[in-house]
Amino acid sequence: MKKLLRDKNTSLKDKLKIIFYLWINPRNLVIVFNNVVNIIPYLRKLDVDIIVGGFPSKTLPLIFFLSKLLNKEAISFTYGNDFLKNKPLEKTFHLKTIYFKNINKVIVLGDTTKFFFQRIHNINERKIEILPLAIFPEDYTINESREELRKKYNISEKTFIILSVGWHVPRKKFDLVIRAIKIIKEKRPNSDIKYFSVGKGTSTKYLKDLTKELELEDTVKFFGECENSIRNELYKLADIFVMPSITTNDSIEGFGLVFLEANYNKVPVIGSYSGGIRDAVKNGKSGLLVKPNNLEDLIEKMLYLFDKEEIRTEMGKHGYNRVINEFLWEKRYYDFIDILQKVI
Repeated sequence: MKKLLRDKNTSLKDKLKIIFYLWINPRNLVIVFNNVVNIIPYLRKLDVDIIVGGFPSKTLPLIFFLSKLLNKEAISFTYGNDFLKNKPLEKTFHLKTIYFKNINKVIVLGDTTKFFFQRIHNINERKIEILPLAIFPEDYTINESREELRKKYNISEKTFIILSVGWHVPRKKFDLVIRAIKIIKEKRPNSDIKYFSVGKGTSTKYLKDLTKELELEDTVKFFGECENSIRNELYKLADIFVMPSITTNDSIEGFGLVFLEANYNKVPVIGSYSGGIRDAVKNGKSGLLVKPNNLEDLIEKMLYLFDKEEIRTEMGKHGYNRVINEFLWEKRYYDFIDILQKVI
């Protein structure tokens, strides 16, 4: 604590806020103290130059104190929800803001999250770097062809498959997809549509009850938290991918890696004008964006892709090429090295 108090880069006001916050939250003080005590000996042996942390809600205090005590540089990743200030005490003391302002760099996922991050924490733009999420292709590659997978799952070539992958929480708005499918089936009564949902969560029961209420048990299939191999097969089987997430007071879609995963399988995607989805989906190119929580707009965009096979194919190819050219970790690796070099 003495080193923190002597640190000239941290204002006296910020030092007092941190100390007061920890003093009135003894549990947090004990956790931070124990973590620092346990980690410092290893870091001293390694003689590290930079301390990097992810998920700021858990690691930000730790990397802040370690950087001050060891006189090292510090970088924090932030993904979305973890930079929001949704706790009353944090709104009073702005503790996350203090930590963010007193480390060297903060890495965000895209232009949209950068905008929100700056708006919330008022951080100097020179401290912020953008490093989007990416994929390892080998994690999503399936050797079987789409035709072979259709036979494996006993699915007709005429069946139109809609896929969603993600936690079953209200913000993801998977209930909106189910309601949209009900109306689409009424508008296209002779069509064969299946909706596959991968994931589980607090909304799972509600989604299953809604499916039953709308008499869609034969249309909607819940796969739960399935193996990655099955998830990848479903990506390859799908005609479109849909996840119309919204932003709430305490939650935001920081990016949406699932849109890249679908695009890698040449599947066009539908997301919403919400949070970092605007960075993950190239509207009109790799997929379509809809107005948040707007059933009519979602139905319109889903029907558009349902009716336009050529557009689906074109968007799928564009999405695939975009992932290959811009969103592979083997390329992002060098971007991260550049950020580290700036800090050093």
